[in-house]
Amino acid sequence: MPELAGRYGKPDLIIEATGSSAVAFEAMEVLGHNGCIVWTSITGGERRVEVRSDHVNLNWVLGNKLLVGSVNANFRHFESGITDLALGEVTWPGIIQKILTTPVKGLDQYQ
Repeated sequence: MPELAGRYGKPDLIIEATGSSAVAFEAMEVLGHNGCIVWTSITGGERRVEVRSDHVNLNWVLGNKLLVGSVNANFRHFESGITDLALGEVTWPGIIQKILTTPVKGLDQYQ
């Protein structure tokens, strides 16, 4: 990963789904400033990796970086999300446009 970041630049977004804690923590080292990592995998729980915790703390706080964990969701979770968004829009009209500021084009052509 450091070789890729050196060649192409540090990424703004990394979605980690390998199941390897070594890869997950290595991704933290190459993320660009103001970037985000999404950890979606579950590790085996037995591996140990050495982490330069002071470096991570300094780099992440001053680099304004974000780490998000997520689990796989099924269709009921997406339906629940849509329901929550609709409730938010009814409760606070116009709020969704303020929260979701970057539309993704082409979702209507998912086939």
